[in-house]
Amino acid sequence: MTNSGRNTLPDKWVKAAVVGSVWAAFEIIVGSFLHNLRIPLAGMMLSSFSVLLLIAFSRIWNERWVLIRAGLVCAVMKSLSPSAIILGPMIGIIMEALIIELSLLAGRNMVTYSVAGALAVLWTLFQKVLNLLILYGFDLILIADSFYQYLVKLTGWLNPDPFVLVMAVSIVYAIFGITAAMLGYFLSAHSLVSASPSVFLPFLRQNEFQQHIVVQNYSKASLIRLFVLILGAVAIMYLLNKDFIIVSVIAGSLFVFFIIYFYRTSLRRMRKPGIWIQFLLITLIASLLWDFASGKGMLTMDGLRIGLEMNFRAVIVIFGFSAISTELRNPFIKEVLLRKGFYGLYHSTEMAFSALPALISLLPNPRIVLKHPAGFISALMQASRFLYARFRISTTSTTIVILTGEVHSGKSTYAGRLHQELAQRGWKTGGFIATGTFEDNARNSYNLICLPGQESLPLASINAVGGWFKLRKYWFNPRAFQKGKECLLTAIRENTDLIFLDEIGPMEKEGSGWADVLPSLLINTQCIQCWVIRKGMVDEICCQLDIDPLLVIDVNKHDMNELVYFLEEIRSELSLRS
Repeated sequence: MTNSGRNTLPDKWVKAAVVGSVWAAFEIIVGSFLHNLRIPLAGMMLSSFSVLLLIAFSRIWNERWVLIRAGLVCAVMKSLSPSAIILGPMIGIIMEALIIELSLLAGRNMVTYSVAGALAVLWTLFQKVLNLLILYGFDLILIADSFYQYLVKLTGWLNPDPFVLVMAVSIVYAIFGITAAMLGYFLSAHSLVSASPSVFLPFLRQNEFQQHIVVQNYSKASLIRLFVLILGAVAIMYLLNKDFIIVSVIAGSLFVFFIIYFYRTSLRRMRKPGIWIQFLLITLIASLLWDFASGKGMLTMDGLRIGLEMNFRAVIVIFGFSAISTELRNPFIKEVLLRKGFYGLYHSTEMAFSALPALISLLPNPRIVLKHPAGFISALMQASRFLYARFRISTTSTTIVILTGEVHSGKSTYAGRLHQELAQRGWKTGGFIATGTFEDNARNSYNLICLPGQESLPLASINAVGGWFKLRKYWFNPRAFQKGKECLLTAIRENTDLIFLDEIGPMEKEGSGWADVLPSLLINTQCIQCWVIRKGMVDEICCQLDIDPLLVIDVNKHDMNELVYFLEEIRSELSLRS
């Protein structure tokens, strides 16, 4: 489903809000669960869960660049988490979305899904290595090599190629990614279950986004301090790399004291025993093994110096990134980035935040997720469709859905099938559908079918008929237009669930046909309306009437079941408003 491009918020950003909010809720629930249990390889498992989710969404909404938008939305939402370090997770989220999005450019099939999943999960391994190199520098590679050689000598193992070990670990990560992608591929089929999640979610208000931001304490936010932090961190790293040890220690100490004074939350990570154990191990291993490979023996002063330098570098990075993460929450920066430069991202994130509390309350205990993954993914996909309907109707002032396609592509047939499906579900429909008749494989006339009673009368013919008027190659029946307008006005007056108008085209553009009843339809926002417009005229009609349709449905590309589900949610939304 796509929109015409004239909506305040493009349809892809609306879908990004849905995927981003579900993803963020997923990260909060599953991520906290894995973190609290301290499960080994928790990052790989969380990344695999994210792959499963994104692949499932990619099958539901088969459109390019939705996932990367969702990654940006989820990353912005992550920036408001209470965690001291947010840059790493934000980069991880964006990269996972980007990797999957780019992989799927080659097509959407089992192979590309598998490749996307493998690469996305492998990114977590790469990012871990990259984070360690940023923390401790490239000396870490030399220490790791010495430690590896020491283990080989100590255990008497054959000296295997380190590349083989790296490949083995990478294969494990890739297998997790491929498995997650395949699960997402197959479990997404369960989302077609015709159960509505509406009862689980409250009415969503967009102003909750601003309320969420106000909770954060920005009283000390400063753009000047942000630049000081960035320049300070870069300068100290440069001094360390150039071996200006005394100057770098003095500058680094002042840098840390500066951060502690202005950003007390930066101490949060330093309170964790794990980081000090990591520092101690780095120092011990460097002291013992730095010169081991060169035959100088163990426990050297050079090794101790290198270990201390690496830990000092890590302290600078940890404190610096924590403080920079705090300043990135500066409301002025968000205003510039989200509102001025990235309008779609701002409003998409706004909607995503409005849904987050409801989604978190909807998600079950992670143990239930692990026991019943198919039911969980099905519930998430259904909730996503519900959110999409709610978000979509909040981004436009009309209730118009446009059915479009090329000339003689089955638009009226599609509308007729939609009417039958909705009637079976108990919908009250109105308006009319124009069906064509053929002679010698050529269209020769149209009949107007009034709804819901199916009353029929001739609308147009290629043959001249007395009292009818001609436009181009067809003769039109004035009585049919009178009857059709009566059907439309009656449908408005009786507040039917859905009004069909088949179709709008050149006559309405020139001010004739159904043009004089369109104003009454445009001011009516209590009934859903399905307008049939041929492809190529959609933008012209929307521009002329100054409307932002809820959706533009290509009758040859979009599944009717999904449209029916969407219409069900729109009707539910309208009933809440009345």
